Amino acid sequence: TQLSMLEKNEELKKINHELDNFVYSVSHDLRSPLLSIKGIVELLLRTEELTPKTSKFLNMALGSVEKLDGTIQEILEYSRNSRLEINKREFNIRELVEGIYEDLAYSGKENIDFNIQIDGSDIVTNDKSRLNVLLKNIIGNSAKYTREEADSFISTTIKNTQDELIISIEDNGEGIAEEYVGQVFDMF
Repeated sequence: TQLSMLEKNEELKKINHELDNFVYSVSHDLRSPLLSIKGIVELLLRTEELTPKTSKFLNMALGSVEKLDGTIQEILEYSRNSRLEINKREFNIRELVEGIYEDLAYSGKENIDFNIQIDGSDIVTNDKSRLNVLLKNIIGNSAKYTREEADSFISTTIKNTQDELIISIEDNGEGIAEEYVGQVFDMF
């Protein structure tokens, strides 16, 4: 039943292609009006006659729009991740992590002390895109679940040897409930 296996393989390829098109189409169709809303809210925030209460509500709406846009982009990245070949190449991991920190600092998380320590070379050979998605999610969650009463920190330690790359991320946030610890990397 070699023919049957080939037919099923072709069918799976077709389904995967249709799924990719669906995810792209839906995310594009959702992002377009969302970015229009964002633009309108940003224009409204520039008007001088706003009351503090109106300005507060518009900023809340803008924050919600940005969160939804981030979620849509994560769905796209996840869909691409499951379909693309691994693409290993050299890049500077310090610049990658510092870029993630910078993005978080501009997203209203300026009260967090971000630091990075690298043992070994800053240059690594890995799939930069996948590593970026993974670190963005982990570090982003560390930032999202900081404690209000604490002096928050997120520390990334990287050990880069010839044989392995070990990345440790430590924070003093809320933590993860014991029953969910085993599921942290399920998506990846």
